[in-house]
Amino acid sequence: MAKHLFQQFRRSYTVICLQHFLIFFFILLTSVAYAQQQENKMELQKEQKLLNNPQQIPGLIRGKKISPEQIPDPHWRVDGCLACHKHIPDKKGLHLRHKNIDQTCNTCHSIVSNHDYIHPSGVVLKKTMQKHMSAGFRKAVKQSKGKVVCTTCHDLPMQCKSERQKERGLNPLFLRNGPYKARSSICYQCHDVSAYQRLNPHDQISDQGKLRKDRCSLCHQTLDKLKQAKSIEDVDFNVKGDLSMMCTGCHPWRPHPGGSRLFAREKKLGLNHLVKPPKEIRQKIETTIREQKIILPLDPNTGRVFCGTCHNPHEKKVIKTAAAARGADSKSRLRMKKICEGCHDK
Repeated sequence: MAKHLFQQFRRSYTVICLQHFLIFFFILLTSVAYAQQQENKMELQKEQKLLNNPQQIPGLIRGKKISPEQIPDPHWRVDGCLACHKHIPDKKGLHLRHKNIDQTCNTCHSIVSNHDYIHPSGVVLKKTMQKHMSAGFRKAVKQSKGKVVCTTCHDLPMQCKSERQKERGLNPLFLRNGPYKARSSICYQCHDVSAYQRLNPHDQISDQGKLRKDRCSLCHQTLDKLKQAKSIEDVDFNVKGDLSMMCTGCHPWRPHPGGSRLFAREKKLGLNHLVKPPKEIRQKIETTIREQKIILPLDPNTGRVFCGTCHNPHEKKVIKTAAAARGADSKSRLRMKKICEGCHDK
């Protein structure tokens, strides 16, 4: 009888303990979810404050209060209107923050990178170029009084209108008359395709064995510093934020271990290697650098892995330091054959 009562008590006690554990676990999950919800809410409030007061962004960046990655992207957002407009556009006008559309765009974009390396803005378009333009481009040029401005190539109203939201998947940069099969196709709206030659920034040594300095300026801001540079921290780049942006301008669509395709990052396609490596990975990189006598540079602006971590962007004989020159003559210019082992154990 006593044994039976003890077993019954033990079963009851076990059930009670299990019930208490489940209640505690539920409360814990609820608390974590609530905390995450509040954190997300605060982040959205911070984003909204910046979107509504974009004039504050340059000062916050200079004061290192926020990083370029924390600048909220107003495009394709129903709550991003005030980033460009003083108040919501109406029948009376657009009410842009600046009369000069480039100045409106550059409130944020000039902080991230110098867009002149993609295309200069504010230049007068030649009449010969305007002749073979499509109607949409001619209208945009007429609105900007014959000059090439941001809205010449980017159809801004596209990402503002709710009825055109479906176009985002194929034309996320709202290129005028897009999408384009090739990134350079939009160039032929102005330029003669038969005379247009794409400049290869990696073709850095001439047939005579001399350095093509014009290629260097495509990526580097101050060429005088390059000769004295001892590491990537000593080098000036045209891009001020994520250095991978220099590469994705020409290599946008290829699926790659570096992450998702450019224009589809929100879908998280593929493995995202363009992140700040954790402590154990950094230790592995340092070991590889020391043992292999090689460099695997991280982005000095963000501390992240970027395209140049694995690929050497320079042609053979451009870089004189042996460790930095590794991979210049290899397939895909990988800095080492078993590149994954530079950061990961077998």
